[in-house]
Amino acid sequence: MMTRGAQAQRKVEFSPEPTKERQTFAAPARLPRLSDYAGIFLIAGSVLLFELALTRIFAVILWAHLAFMVVSTALFGFGLSGVYLALRPRAVVNRRANLSLLALIVAVAILGAYWTVVNVPFQMWNFHEDSSNFLKLALWYGALVVPFFFAGLLIAELLSSYPARSARLYGVDLLGAAAGSLALIPVIPYAGGVGTVVVAAVCAALAALCLARPEQRTMRGATLALLAVLAWLVPNADEVLPLQYHQNKRRFNTAVDNDQILATRWSPLSKVDIAVHRQDIYDIWIDGGTNESAIYAWSGNLETLQPLEWHSSAAIYAVKRG
Repeated sequence: MMTRGAQAQRKVEFSPEPTKERQTFAAPARLPRLSDYAGIFLIAGSVLLFELALTRIFAVILWAHLAFMVVSTALFGFGLSGVYLALRPRAVVNRRANLSLLALIVAVAILGAYWTVVNVPFQMWNFHEDSSNFLKLALWYGALVVPFFFAGLLIAELLSSYPARSARLYGVDLLGAAAGSLALIPVIPYAGGVGTVVVAAVCAALAALCLARPEQRTMRGATLALLAVLAWLVPNADEVLPLQYHQNKRRFNTAVDNDQILATRWSPLSKVDIAVHRQDIYDIWIDGGTNESAIYAWSGNLETLQPLEWHSSAAIYAVKRG
């Protein structure tokens, strides 16, 4: 039999040692800088403004009901960026350092997409006569997808870089998209359709400037140089990057070729051109000939409007009370 001392000694020998609690401290979450919020705001506003400007341009160089192919192309570009990131999550080693580069690519791609649409003469009604229109349409779609693809990459990278603040970043992204959409209202009457495309590129370049790190001096220099060129281009866009009308709608192309256009104005709804038709009669062209009306010079004497007596559109002027 064991003595009490031996039992006590055995208890001491087999008693487990007191464990020390392991205290773990989570690393503090990385927080986005103010410039990150500004960058995602500007890039979202840029692509939305570009998208809406293209709907107006497509209504002019094609037809109004085809303007909304831009919307589906934009959605495809954003979706394609998500698929790319899902398939190649580690394709870029240092993604954070490349955010400014992505924004700069968006700015250049916006101008490249517009140049392609204007200079590749896609004839939408001539697929059966000219099979090259299939290639031209593919070039259009390819060029249009690029800015939305890279914008999608940039936005996805920003959201994934700061998961603790992704909700706030996404909220700023939505605000930027809303601001870009509303910006069409004051911008397009001032800058025109082509100038609005350039303004969208300016917003993307400003996003690149916001997202550039202090040590990325080359990137900052390239972005500032591009901004200087774009700032000069905004008021001169119609002369440097003029529209090319791929569809012959009524007699509008003839009026353009004969230098009969007297004035041009853009609005969020349409492009309106005033042209000389013949003496004392002017044409009003809407969206490059999609619709047409006329203005008759009138001195106040009804006798000068006698030709209208034989025009069916003037019947409304004969309607009287009683």
